[in-house]
Amino acid sequence: MENFNNNEPNVIKNNGAGDLGAGNQTIQENIQQDSSLEVDDFIQQKSEEQQGNEEKTAPQVETFAEQESKQPIFSKQYFRYRFSKQYIQSNIKNVYKKYITFFAIVAVVLALDLILKSVFDQKEYDFIEGFIGINGFAHNTGAAFSLFSNATVFLLVLSIVCLLLYFMFEYLTMDNCRGYTFYVATSLMVGGTLGNLIDRVAFGYVRDFIELEFIDFPIFNIADCALTVGVILLIVWLIFLEGKEKKNAKNHL
Repeated sequence: MENFNNNEPNVIKNNGAGDLGAGNQTIQENIQQDSSLEVDDFIQQKSEEQQGNEEKTAPQVETFAEQESKQPIFSKQYFRYRFSKQYIQSNIKNVYKKYITFFAIVAVVLALDLILKSVFDQKEYDFIEGFIGINGFAHNTGAAFSLFSNATVFLLVLSIVCLLLYFMFEYLTMDNCRGYTFYVATSLMVGGTLGNLIDRVAFGYVRDFIELEFIDFPIFNIADCALTVGVILLIVWLIFLEGKEKKNAKNHL
């Protein structure tokens, strides 16, 4: 009995020591694991911060288009970019629908003007008596609404130069993101200019036929009407819309 009683506390004591050792080992493992996770998180965080700093400090690499588009206007680099294949490919997708609208309106104005000139040439009658009539005997050697009479050659050259300058301007500024109002306005002006230009080349004068009988006003034609409406629309665009369109284009960059 004495031996048993003497040994029992030792057994209990030894068991308690074993449990305590195992507990300490588990705690140490947990501490090591938590420390390892904290170190990994710390390393990852520092890595992300370093990567972010590198991205902020790294110089922004501009594309060829961005570099060339910032060159001074009419410089060698300016024209080199705008006559490159890349310039056309990067901008035509944004404007081809507007170009379709532009050329469609030009075609309609030109066709309507030339057809009605042919129909009413050398004819005279009233549509609404005392208000509007047809006078197909009017031959205009000047500009729209009989301005600058007897200046056929000058106006012929001026028309051709203006058309060439417009198309050159449109090509060189294709990337300006202009809206439909601009293209409607300029298409009316181009259609009207072409209508009267064809008459000057073919006949040496412009065939006018629309007469306002209620007022003393020069006889005119469809081309003159298109030119007038186009100029008014262009002025409206310049005053009210151009700035907004440029601002919207910058916001979408």
